[in-house]
Amino acid sequence: MDAVNPALYSLSSTTAANTTLTLANPQAESAVTVRLLASSGGSVSNAAFTITHSPDVAGNWADLGALTPIARTLEAGDKVNLRFVRQNGQDVYVPSTPLDINAANQGAAEWTYALAQAVNLAAADVQVGALDSNDNVNPVQSATGNRIYAQLPSDYANVYLNIQQGSSSSSSSSTSSASSASSVVPSPGGNCEYIISNEWNTGFTATIRITNKGTTAINGWTVNWAYADQSRVSNAWNVNFSGENPYAASNLGWNAAIQPGDSVEFGFQGTKGAGSASTPVVTGNVCGS
Repeated sequence: MDAVNPALYSLSSTTAANTTLTLANPQAESAVTVRLLASSGGSVSNAAFTITHSPDVAGNWADLGALTPIARTLEAGDKVNLRFVRQNGQDVYVPSTPLDINAANQGAAEWTYALAQAVNLAAADVQVGALDSNDNVNPVQSATGNRIYAQLPSDYANVYLNIQQGSSSSSSSSTSSASSASSVVPSPGGNCEYIISNEWNTGFTATIRITNKGTTAINGWTVNWAYADQSRVSNAWNVNFSGENPYAASNLGWNAAIQPGDSVEFGFQGTKGAGSASTPVVTGNVCGS
């Protein structure tokens, strides 16, 4: 199950032929996706359905997820902002100039508070903080207590916490989901991101997004990744999938071509090792080495 706040939902069984989904009342509207996997002998099929879960008393906000689901300290010299992706694929960065991280605000509860304030000053249709009983979003000085909200009706499909590391040219991001991602920018002009969409005690769902950063179309792609811990993938969708750590995924007929500036992505579900879900580096013919 994919949800921005998994604690609100429970299934009576994850293995029986029939199950009941129980939903607690949310503070704000959000999308919930339930994925079904059926297997019999050597045959496996899967399906997914998505519902919009609204609070008992309608509000003005859609919950896009936690700013960061785990406490993390940044390094002085890092830069951070949010990347919102509209339904048409357009990126919107808030604030447009990333927040500079220094010795005073690099702590887990400090940079999240500073970023929430910066986002709320820069935009009216998105806010970061805690939603109060008056439907106001207020930044809180907490390592994990700030959530990302979009004003209804919302045109945003995803949001990513974008961290540019000052010690190197690399960057990481997390989706809200606000999950986490690692990326590699290769010489052919492709960009491959591993994005954790959701995680819970024993499992996770993730997405790999391939973006064409070059000037010519990508025609066909294959990507690979492997986990250093005990994480394992159980099923995938929108891709030809094979392997058992390392894993390989290649395009289907309909998503083989990626025009300049466009992206394709596929998803998968698995079990994770101890601690937080890991973010392995993605390699392949469009990702570099």
